[in-house]
Amino acid sequence: MADQDPSELHLPAEPPPDKDPSVEETDPDGNVTLLIEGQSRARFLVSSKILSMASPVFARLFGQRFYEGTQMANLSCPTIPLHEDDPVAMRIIIRILHYQEPEQGVSVDAETLAKISIHCDKYDCVKALNPWVFKWFSELQHITTVEEHGYLLLAAHLFRSAEQFSTVSIKAQTQLPCMFIARWEKVHMMDLLPDGVQNYLMIDS
Repeated sequence: MADQDPSELHLPAEPPPDKDPSVEETDPDGNVTLLIEGQSRARFLVSSKILSMASPVFARLFGQRFYEGTQMANLSCPTIPLHEDDPVAMRIIIRILHYQEPEQGVSVDAETLAKISIHCDKYDCVKALNPWVFKWFSELQHITTVEEHGYLLLAAHLFRSAEQFSTVSIKAQTQLPCMFIARWEKVHMMDLLPDGVQNYLMIDS
């Protein structure tokens, strides 16, 4: 029997590499993996182009002037760590920027909204989330605790929403107890709220 030309052999195709179950594929065709390293960790496969269009910060991060940008030029799908970010807040932001709704069953309470606002301010993508900001505030009309008032004031401030800030401030003036500052001082993120806001509320409380 004559030797068969190797080119004529029908060899089974190699199976595609197994997907990493720890990576959430926000964009299955994404070109970069974001590693969120806060109190917990999460990985998201994303589109650098989409994030760059929504966020000038990401646009600079993925540019050639930064180490992360050189990785993108040299590797097919690099992993870029983002330190001290909150995975829950970033998951919501990343999904929305990729034209997806937050995961079903995920509720945005006042504290989560404040965390989202901090990250939107950090990555300069507030405008892209404006429709969702209105929705979230409308769902948080019946807050009761001192901390919740603080979270919503902080969120309104960082989302640059004068309308929401005015609404929450009016409620805070009538509902906050005299010693609310002592409670806020125990919440680390409340340090981001301008002192002038706290002083104004103290005068009116």
